[in-house]
This record gives sequence, structure tokens and C-alpha cells, in this order.
Amino acid sequence: TVGVPWSKVRPRDPPTFAERDLRVIVEAARSNPTRWHAVRDEAILVVLAHTGLRLRELVRLDVPQVDFDDARLRRVRRKGGAERDVVINREVARVLRAWIRVRRRRAPAGESALFLSRQRRRL
Repeated sequence: TVGVPWSKVRPRDPPTFAERDLRVIVEAARSNPTRWHAVRDEAILVVLAHTGLRLRELVRLDVPQVDFDDARLRRVRRKGGAERDVVINREVARVLRAWIRVRRRRAPAGESALFLSRQRRRL
């Protein structure tokens, strides 16, 4: 409206973790007494930290989107609906391989979601 001054609040950078902080969080996830939860939670934390994906983008991932040969997550639906490939590093590939091995034993037939809940459905 006319005559109302604009707010002078400066935009803030999103919070980030130092490498040491991430190690502490991942170690806490690894200590989960339920092995499959520990492997899944470590994979989630490492993927989020190393790729910059948002949580919503992560939970939409399906197993076929993981391309280890080209070190990418294929056609990730990003904010705004755009689909892009996301490059993954060795650490992300390592934890995803470990999780997918565990996931194979837990996932019901036909479930394509990469990350599963206790109910064996998409998070």
C-alpha cells in the first residue's frame, strides 16, 4: 500500500552443518539398535548433507532413479516441479548401496520407494 515502508529484514542463509557436526549426527543414527533403521537413517542423512536435496525431494525418490554407473540420482523432481539429475559422490554411493542391500529384504513386492517406513511403505 502507499506510504508503508518496506521491511528491512535481511535474508538469511540456510543453516549448515560443519563436517564434525555431521559426523556426530551420523554416528547417532548408526547407534540405532535396529540395524535396518540405522542403515536407512545414515543413508538419509548423508544423502541430504551431500546433495542438497530437500526432504520432500528425498522421500519422493524411487530405487530405479539411483544410477551408480553415472553417479547420479536421475530425474529428481525439484522445487517448482523441474526434474534434474543430481550428482552423487562416493560417500553417497556407499551409503545408498548399503541401504539398497538391506532394503531388498524389507521391501514388499512392487514397492519402488527408495526409503521405507516401519510399515514398509514410502516415508
